[in-house]
Amino acid sequence: MKGRLGAAIVLILLVMVAVACSQKPDSSQPDIPLKPIAGHSTPSFTNPTANNVYFQALISKGISNDEAQVLVLHRLNQKYRSNPVTKRYWQATKAPQAALDKLAQARQVRSALLVAFGDAARDKPLFREIFYPWADDAHFLSSDEQIALFEQSIKQQLSQAALFSQGIAVEQLEELSPIMHDPSDVLSTDSTFEWNLRYSYLADRLRNSGVSFTEQSFRNSYTILAPIYGFTPGELPPTGMQISHASDALAEEVGTNDAIRIQATLDPRFTQFKQLANRQGLMPEQVITAFGIVLETQAEIARASDLIAVDEDRARQLINQAYVERDNSLASFIGKQRADQLINAFETPTLPEQDIFTEGLINPSL
Repeated sequence: MKGRLGAAIVLILLVMVAVACSQKPDSSQPDIPLKPIAGHSTPSFTNPTANNVYFQALISKGISNDEAQVLVLHRLNQKYRSNPVTKRYWQATKAPQAALDKLAQARQVRSALLVAFGDAARDKPLFREIFYPWADDAHFLSSDEQIALFEQSIKQQLSQAALFSQGIAVEQLEELSPIMHDPSDVLSTDSTFEWNLRYSYLADRLRNSGVSFTEQSFRNSYTILAPIYGFTPGELPPTGMQISHASDALAEEVGTNDAIRIQATLDPRFTQFKQLANRQGLMPEQVITAFGIVLETQAEIARASDLIAVDEDRARQLINQAYVERDNSLASFIGKQRADQLINAFETPTLPEQDIFTEGLINPSL
């Protein structure tokens, strides 16, 4: 519907141009220079190109700036995008090449618009989708950054399609996705942070944690957790002390119970833990408290693990002590039988993922 409406508008404008061009001036009337449309200044060109000349010719016929821009854009699309890939249902399609061709055509259109109208073309509403492909979803990114990120995402999709055609499983593609599509490759440090703050795995988990954030507490919580959940392959995982400090900072930011809720959301083992706790008849707040006891033990184990290289005996002593305290605390809170069942569910999850607090493995989709 949108495409038909656009085509209709262009057709009407083309008819207007034809009519304007076919009208002969009345020789009995003196030539009166055309006044520019109020509120819109007609750009002047020092070294006019073909598109500049075409634009000025339209203006000279009395067509408004906006209408003339529509016709210039239509002309550029006809020139650079008028060669659709022929699809033959009986032959394998060259989808990757077709997509890359479209990216190249879009670059040509943008380049021609910048030549015709200068940098002001980026801010013209008519050209906004061309220069800001992510539009309002990434209003904090510059035009160049939006274009770079958009092209990166298209190339990532093509890479995934190529891997899938070679027999790579969908699950493996999902794991590879964040590695293949790293916004920091094309964005500045600040822009990468803002992008991840909205569209990363960590941000998504925070929003779905059940915690009621303010904008500032959300940003602060993300900033606290990003270094812990965001290291990439090849980097050293966070130390037990770093994890412990992040956990303490999170509790200070949002409160102890909400900090447990956030960490539970980020721990794949919590799903099984919660299901069993619900079957045991625990109330929601009891589930959070019980999981908090388990998490505190994991933090103590992580801190003790840092000592292994220095004093292995002491580290093992601290780890064993942490387990004993966990078992006793949980048993006194909900009873030994329930505690043993929950600990068993936590330590032998059916899900393949492991928790950062014990294994140092982190979902790479930050």
